[in-house]
Amino acid sequence: MKSLKKALNILGLFSDNGYEMALGEIARLTGINKSTTSKIAADLVQYGYLQQKEKRGKYSLGTIYFRYTGVIKSKLQLRSIVFPYVEKLRQQINESVVVAYGYRPENMFIEAFHDLSRPMNTLRAIPSDEGVEMPLYCTCMGKLYLAYMSPEDLQNYLKKSTFTRHTANTLVDPVEITRHLITVRQEGVSFDDEEHSLGTRGIAAALLDGEGKMAGAISILAPSVRLTRAKMRKLAPDIKANAIGISREIGFKA
Repeated sequence: MKSLKKALNILGLFSDNGYEMALGEIARLTGINKSTTSKIAADLVQYGYLQQKEKRGKYSLGTIYFRYTGVIKSKLQLRSIVFPYVEKLRQQINESVVVAYGYRPENMFIEAFHDLSRPMNTLRAIPSDEGVEMPLYCTCMGKLYLAYMSPEDLQNYLKKSTFTRHTANTLVDPVEITRHLITVRQEGVSFDDEEHSLGTRGIAAALLDGEGKMAGAISILAPSVRLTRAKMRKLAPDIKANAIGISREIGFKA
């Protein structure tokens, strides 16, 4: 932890003290001795967080930040497109709407938009917003990510994963899961019929980019006493229509 704090202190200097900094200047400003500073800086260069164009030359921020900037920028752009659809849908259905941003499940960011017309003590299906951990095989948004994976990535996932039966409705047989995902891909919409937790149901549809790749998902999650199976089927076209509208705005051509 001490080394990590020192590395973060070094990186923090570049936001306030210019584009390039010499080793001695970094050591002086952080209060870290020069030999330790040199070792930490060398590690940061190795992993792309810093760069040094010439040996014993000045240090500057590495190109890895361009990758992070691209990820953040794409998610912010998608959110600005998604928001009007979410607001309209939330007012229409009086339930929480959840959006996932990201091309791969391990890099996705989840944001929940709660129905503000219901009192805070009303039953809700979503305990928290960002950072929700989402099993892929038994949640509506997770199944979409699996359905849009390449065959190779999906087979790799099925081989390496352990499938826990959370409820009596959870599919745990890889063969059954694969068949189910084919249907999800064909219909363009996914359901969670109390498969992850009893008392909660969900519907989701994929957000597709100009290459037909999944850039996220939009979903409704609600207590099963309100989101019955009949209501799920009734709302599915609305979820799908909103997903298609968003997808067209980010370049998808149906």
